[in-house]
Amino acid sequence: MSCPVFFILYVADTANSADFYARHFGGKVGDVSETFGTVALNDGAILGLWKRDTVAPSPTGAVGAVEIAQNIGDAVALDSRHAALAAAGVSIMQPPVDMPFGRNFVVSDPDGHRIRFMAA
Repeated sequence: MSCPVFFILYVADTANSADFYARHFGGKVGDVSETFGTVALNDGAILGLWKRDTVAPSPTGAVGAVEIAQNIGDAVALDSRHAALAAAGVSIMQPPVDMPFGRNFVVSDPDGHRIRFMAA
């Protein structure tokens, strides 16, 4: 039996982060407790959200040192997603820009984790 890809982010508020990812990635919130929550993303990956001060062993990495990236198809869809996120008050770190690997933009989640949307 295969296991879906599972990513874990360390967050300050599991419920707030689960809501953010479900709303902006089109995922479905799973179980959420004070210390851990999950969001099933549309591509089958699972996003785990672990309350930062309860992680064992304690994390030493810096928030923002890695990115989550989502390919959303074409430039029109990308610009539309950017407009929707900006209108929703999501923190835009980099507006849409063309780079060698395609058009993309970067936002941050409530904890400062970087999320890159791209049309590659």
